[in-house]
Amino acid sequence: RRRQASCAVVLRKDGSPLGIFNQCDLLNVTVHRDFLERVVEDCVARRPVVIQTEQTTEAAYQTMRECGADHFPVVEDDIMVGLLAMRDLVRYWSEYMELQSKRLTRSCDLAMSVIAHDLRTPIGLIQTSSQMLTSGELSPQEYVRSGLPEILESSCEMMMHLIDDLLDVGRIRSGAVRLEC
Repeated sequence: RRRQASCAVVLRKDGSPLGIFNQCDLLNVTVHRDFLERVVEDCVARRPVVIQTEQTTEAAYQTMRECGADHFPVVEDDIMVGLLAMRDLVRYWSEYMELQSKRLTRSCDLAMSVIAHDLRTPIGLIQTSSQMLTSGELSPQEYVRSGLPEILESSCEMMMHLIDDLLDVGRIRSGAVRLEC
């Protein structure tokens, strides 16, 4: 998709950036009588601050904020390879955050399904044991001999640990508890 630019980078013959010609420069030139004959080289902001290709987006953003500009030439080995606009950074960060949000949502969904499964299995065992005892299908003596009390106790402990872990995660996410490494 092609975007409209609100400025142009003026290059030297060797490909290095000479300056940036933007809408403000155009307005400044038009106040002169001979504005149609003026050479662009005389109208551009000289020695523009450039962004190197290996700089991080955070460093590029800081440069833009410090200089108060929305567009910077991107150079590699003193040759211009692109033009970076503030809106490009915002769009990139927005897409990145949306992707991270989707990944986090998928991870949470997976964790919740695992937790649900880990809770459903022991709850099913407790429910079945209770029904067998109350219906008379299993006598109290058979219940004890079968080892179900120990299995149920172990299952309840596992569920309590799982619930405690969930509560800890909630406290951490809300800021009520801080992790220290």
